[in-house]
Amino acid sequence: MWEDRFIRHILSFQQQFSFKNNRIPVSAAVGIATGSLVVGIWVVRDYQRWRSFGVGGSPPNSYGYSRSLLLGLVNKVTFYNTRDASSLSATNSPRLILDDELPTRQGPSVRILFPPLPHRQAPEQLSGNLQNKLHALIPALGLARPDLFEIRASQTEGGTTSALYARAENPKLNPVARKPFYTLDKEIAHIHPEDNSLHVWLSEADAKAVIEKGWGERFVVSLAPNGFVMVYAPRSEDELRTVECIVKGAAKWISGADDL
Repeated sequence: MWEDRFIRHILSFQQQFSFKNNRIPVSAAVGIATGSLVVGIWVVRDYQRWRSFGVGGSPPNSYGYSRSLLLGLVNKVTFYNTRDASSLSATNSPRLILDDELPTRQGPSVRILFPPLPHRQAPEQLSGNLQNKLHALIPALGLARPDLFEIRASQTEGGTTSALYARAENPKLNPVARKPFYTLDKEIAHIHPEDNSLHVWLSEADAKAVIEKGWGERFVVSLAPNGFVMVYAPRSEDELRTVECIVKGAAKWISGADDL
């Protein structure tokens, strides 16, 4: 076990830097060793906790964990606030989600997990029926309009969940979807099985409204398209209807469909 190897390393460290060798006092060596043990245990447990977030944005290994920690540090240093929509424009793109479809979200603020990739919220406890309805939203859209959409594994989530994609042959396809951002190419929406939140690609104006009314936040990587947002997990049937309107707004924006 890694714990046994770590303890043997500490004992070796203590012998090497013992008072007998006139290097540093035993108490200092023990303090350093104990601190190393505490930090080591914390890192291993935090890494395991992070891996439970699921795949998305970073590979589920030590490199991905380190990269996610670095992104979190950069976001803090640069004061990147995913819930600040003030820099988003309300006029440079259409509003496809009606105001009466987007009430202000009630209740406490959603807690976002750290490190920030994969982008996840603290899981909400949903009833089985509500969860089933939520996860049926994306397949239902694909089945209803196979001329516009297809369902396939999400590239942005490492193939671990299904996503709604716009068809490339659609003549009304939004030009922004023909300019791939990393692996976002024509991916409209997906749901995260771990926490029931979603990522959706909205118009910038809709994204601004969704964030300001408390339904979501900007993606944690600031270079992502302005309309690419996380939508928080619904807690009730009413909230599910709002989330459905948001997903349909994203589908209209990318596909160019007038009605869904």
